[in-house]
Amino acid sequence: MDAVTRIPVPRNEDVHHHAASSAERAELLAKLADVSESRIALTCTIGGQQRMGGGERSTVLQPHRHAHVLGECSRWPRFPNAST
Repeated sequence: MDAVTRIPVPRNEDVHHHAASSAERAELLAKLADVSESRIALTCTIGGQQRMGGGERSTVLQPHRHAHVLGECSRWPRFPNAST
């Protein structure tokens, strides 16, 4: 039999309550503010190597707040002999 017959017991992360005046909430809000201020390069992973495409660049926006840019990605250029 080739199947894995022993399934590991699932383990969830610790539950934080994030009460209004808790340290967990303050830490979470600080991290969210830090992340929202930065833009990331959305790369492609090809052959285990992360890199930007060589084509036209475009911005990626939050779906619920279109004024906020999450990052930038680029499309692969079309090759002259490509059918699509």
